[in-house]
Amino acid sequence: MRLSLDQFLTKIGVEATLRPYETIPYDYFNSDKGLDVLAEVSLSGDANSINVEIQQITHSNDDKMDVRQVLQMQLEREPNGIYMTKVLRYNGNSMTGKKNWFEGGCKFIKQSMALIKKGTLPDFDAVYKATLEETDGNSTAGGSGGGRSLKNDKPPPKPGSMGKF
Repeated sequence: MRLSLDQFLTKIGVEATLRPYETIPYDYFNSDKGLDVLAEVSLSGDANSINVEIQQITHSNDDKMDVRQVLQMQLEREPNGIYMTKVLRYNGNSMTGKKNWFEGGCKFIKQSMALIKKGTLPDFDAVYKATLEETDGNSTAGGSGGGRSLKNDKPPPKPGSMGKF
């Protein structure tokens, strides 16, 4: 998907302008659980790439930290000034090229950032299921369903018959 910088920021729910060398951060800290969630959108100094990262940091009692990169999306600017998404990773696994990966990634970012802005710890597994899990199919899979594979799906009664009640 090719988008301008403003179109991309709108798509992921960021209501700000991003300039070169700039990062827009979102942070949520839960001291009871020892969790810190960071989400950020940054634009490189030459404005040739946009990077979005969501990280979860678990703080242990012995002052150690376990850093988990939940999601990373990278876009690169084409000569015409439009950005093209190149990379999407969830928990270190590439989602790039899977069915609806760009749309799912943008929805994941938008939902996660909205929860962080509200001061809520995102349930990343639930957000994944709601946004990215459907992308696990192959990138050439077509169609949007519509088959007759629904459970208890029966054909309509023939004209003139009343069917069973």
